[in-house]
Amino acid sequence: MNKRGNERKIIFLTSMMMAALIVGLLMFRAVSNFLDDTTYWRLYYSRDLGLLMDMGQAGRGIIELNYELVNSAKPLVFRLTENAVGLYDYNPKINNPIPTSFRFARDSKIIIEPNEVFSSYVKIYFSESKTRISEEPLKEEICPEIDTTADPTQTSIFVKSDTPIFEALVKNELAEFNIVDSEKNADLTIILQKSDDEGLNFYYHKSARRSEKLSCLMKNSILQDDSITIKVTSLQNIAQDSQWFETLENSKLGLVVEVKEPSNDLLKLIAEGVKNYYG
Repeated sequence: MNKRGNERKIIFLTSMMMAALIVGLLMFRAVSNFLDDTTYWRLYYSRDLGLLMDMGQAGRGIIELNYELVNSAKPLVFRLTENAVGLYDYNPKINNPIPTSFRFARDSKIIIEPNEVFSSYVKIYFSESKTRISEEPLKEEICPEIDTTADPTQTSIFVKSDTPIFEALVKNELAEFNIVDSEKNADLTIILQKSDDEGLNFYYHKSARRSEKLSCLMKNSILQDDSITIKVTSLQNIAQDSQWFETLENSKLGLVVEVKEPSNDLLKLIAEGVKNYYG
């Protein structure tokens, strides 16, 4: 028997398997980054909207469509030009973003009104002479149907904010719960933060489905108030370099709520969403 030859063969096969494993891990990481960067949803929405433009201009009469851009983890900007639609991530720090575009067949008899819309809901208007887009306020959604009921007296909540008056107001609204002084001792952590970004943005780290339900109930509570208009919302996994990452890491369930102008009424409605979550 050629033992040395067999050993070399085994070493060679093992090396090939290790190389294949490393390549697989690198590909998995690349795909994860690809999806986290909202590239998939930019491609999806640009193609879908481009084909929709073709069909809308081929129709007769007046058509109004409400289109949702809610699946992407991050807010997207919808750009309509004379012969293409484009989507790009909302980032006020970038002056000239490059959109993911899809061209459509333009009817020379129809005027396309170029526009950019930063909204989770978009209205698309078609007529025999004109096509245009406009922003739409958010609408209430059906939240995940999972059982999260709990006795408030047996439920501990940790509330934190970069603005002490906001923190105090929400704690007062949630007085029926046990308010604790550390996220490590809490069943739920709520972090309230002012933001330069538009809209209502939520960040989570654990329990994606429960976080989705909680953010949905908060948003629906706010939308029931006709005096508050919000056009953009998002639910994102919190970045590791965020100042609140460690806090959510130590929490059983946690949510960072960012809003540009957190009025007293809006904060009370956020607290109402928490009550509905446990109610």
